[in-house]
Amino acid sequence: MLKDSLFISASPEIMGGTPVFTGTRVPVQTLLDYLKAGESIGCRD
Repeated sequence: MLKDSLFISASPEIMGGTPVFTGTRVPVQTLLDYLKAGESIGCRD
């Protein structure tokens, strides 16, 4: 399990240990893939 992170966690019981955003089943890799593809991070109203 990843430790010392409020935002990212990994546990064998959740998605087979894939790092996810804490409290979700959204893989961190998803965000990295979007950023690599040129998407930006921002808020939408």
